[in-house]
Amino acid sequence: MGHSLDGALHWRRPARGGEGTNAAAAARDYSDTLITHGLLVADERDNLVDACEHAEAIFRCSRQDLIGRPLLALFPSCAFPGQWLARNGDLPPDIGVAGAVLRVTAMRPDGERFPATLSRCQLQASGTSVRHFVVGDSSPLQRRLQETERLAVAVEQTGDAIAVTDSRGTIEYVNRSFEEVTGYEWSEARGRSMRLVSSGLHGRDFYRSLWSTLSSGNVFRGRFVNRRKNGELYHEEKTISPIRDGAGRITHYVSTARDVSQQVSIEERLNQLANFDVLTGLPNRNLFLDRLAQAITACGRSGKPVGLLYLDLDRFKLINDTLGHEAGDELLRCVALRLRACLRESDTVARLGGDEFTVILRDLQGLAHCRRVVEKIVAGFAPPFDVLGRALYVSPSIGAAIHPQDGADPATLLKHADIAMYDAKNTGRNGFSFFRPEMSATAQENLALETDLRGAAARQEFALMYQPQVDMLSGRLIGVEALLRWHHPRRGTVMPDTFIRLLEDIGQIATLSEWVISRACRDIARVNSRLGCSLRVAVNLSNGQFKDPRLPSLVEQALMRSGLAPSLLELEITEGTLMENVPATMSALHSLERRGVRLAVDDFGVGHSSLSYLRRFSVDVLKIDRSFVHDAMADDDARSIVRAMVSLGRALEIGIVAEGVETPEQHALLASMGCECAQGFLFGRPMTVDALTKVAACWVPRNVPAG
Repeated sequence: MGHSLDGALHWRRPARGGEGTNAAAAARDYSDTLITHGLLVADERDNLVDACEHAEAIFRCSRQDLIGRPLLALFPSCAFPGQWLARNGDLPPDIGVAGAVLRVTAMRPDGERFPATLSRCQLQASGTSVRHFVVGDSSPLQRRLQETERLAVAVEQTGDAIAVTDSRGTIEYVNRSFEEVTGYEWSEARGRSMRLVSSGLHGRDFYRSLWSTLSSGNVFRGRFVNRRKNGELYHEEKTISPIRDGAGRITHYVSTARDVSQQVSIEERLNQLANFDVLTGLPNRNLFLDRLAQAITACGRSGKPVGLLYLDLDRFKLINDTLGHEAGDELLRCVALRLRACLRESDTVARLGGDEFTVILRDLQGLAHCRRVVEKIVAGFAPPFDVLGRALYVSPSIGAAIHPQDGADPATLLKHADIAMYDAKNTGRNGFSFFRPEMSATAQENLALETDLRGAAARQEFALMYQPQVDMLSGRLIGVEALLRWHHPRRGTVMPDTFIRLLEDIGQIATLSEWVISRACRDIARVNSRLGCSLRVAVNLSNGQFKDPRLPSLVEQALMRSGLAPSLLELEITEGTLMENVPATMSALHSLERRGVRLAVDDFGVGHSSLSYLRRFSVDVLKIDRSFVHDAMADDDARSIVRAMVSLGRALEIGIVAEGVETPEQHALLASMGCECAQGFLFGRPMTVDALTKVAACWVPRNVPAG
């Protein structure tokens, strides 16, 4: 605008023969050259005698409305320079403007005021004593300036880090967020390359792709790992856009970046939870199976065998029962470290759960090679383990299977290594066995267990025990978890982990599922009826139980027969079950949801579920695994994880139940985090329904103080 105005004001139009010589004609001739400015003509008494069409548009009135008005009526606050009052003939002939352009407030005939520019100009018109003025409406320019100022403020105040560079990548501008994220002030960054924040972690291919995209005029989007001024690495998601001039040439680039370091940290932590054992840091079953499949595939290319070792600690349960879970957990961590020390970097050691570990040996030279590794592991267990200041001697029982001869796929190979491990355990412990086709000791044991299982239900050897669940805020008893036990006449009480998988293998899981759901609904309905309360009951479902297509109808029948309200029945499944066969899972869950039954995800955080699945499956409750609750008392990371889980539940409006609460200190910590519900030995051990009835009848709502 300014450059155009200056050009107009310095233009002198020479007189041409045959044209009118009066002032109005000269003024209208001159006004034709003005686009956003108008020409006003005033007589010697400073009254307007003429105006051009542009002036009419500026003042929003007709020429007749302007003629006769005093100049000061249009510019009431203007202080005119003295030379502006001179006649045209008294102005120097070589200039078109007398004095500077004034920024004034003009007033339209209707009283509306607006910002304007005003200048005196000279026109060659003979026989006149008038003065000529050029007026411009500054409103559009002022609006653009205001918009520019607002844009500048927005750029400065946005949370995104913004940088503008020239076409060579030299920094010309950075905003406040850029300074805060990188640690570099504008004065430090200006004139320097964007390599200023480069971490050196991106290879040539990354930058080749970046510049190829930008030079072709396209927008580049990507995630960068950069380095702050203090040397700290950070992650950012960045969009880089080219800026072109009027000729289409790229003159600048503008990058908009958001610091996603915290998000990346959470993603890495979730990936850690999905693939690594929290207690030992070793790969968990999920990652182990993936690596075993990769090793088998690699064997198909190289022809080099793969060894699989299945390791179980001898008498680990005795240590747990005698010294407590804290000692048991510490021992498992020590075992993990010792196993790593016995293996190559290319080998994988994983923890499947409990005291069971696996080892994948890639590129074996033969059976003798595998045997040497196994012997090294056994020898490595000979020195005592220092566990909480106590020297513990622990031995392993190891089963070994070799791919391809002992199994063509991960499941078969793992099964055979497991059989070999039981053979080693049954033949004296502290040793190892290689799988042999004729190996039958473990198979015979499983066969005997299978035989006993087939008649266990008829002999009424199965029983349900109930563990209280307590509201953390009020201390009220709000529900129970139904826990299955097998009271074997010779083996004693057998836990579900021992026989559930076998029941699935022999096709007996459906019958047991029907009994468990029916009995749990009946028992709790009777307790509620007798005591006039509304306890809910949580029932664990194994993968096989959940796959039973009759499950929704079994649940509906159990609810109808017992009279238990559907909202008081809560079905618990693991994260692995939730993620497996998603279409079938969604169908089953939606069917149960329509019936009003609640869904809980058991041992949340030790599997690999996606947050999106929690919404898709309408999960009602997340159960925090006891290992997190235990570790949260002494480990900052575990405490942060528990707090994040509680916050996640609150954000998704999903209930949270903490498992394994055994001490007042754990109770106090969870309560301070806002955890809604808890269960564990602190509130009660698993009990029969009769015992539950007595406990519930005299339950006194209470908060358990720390200490």
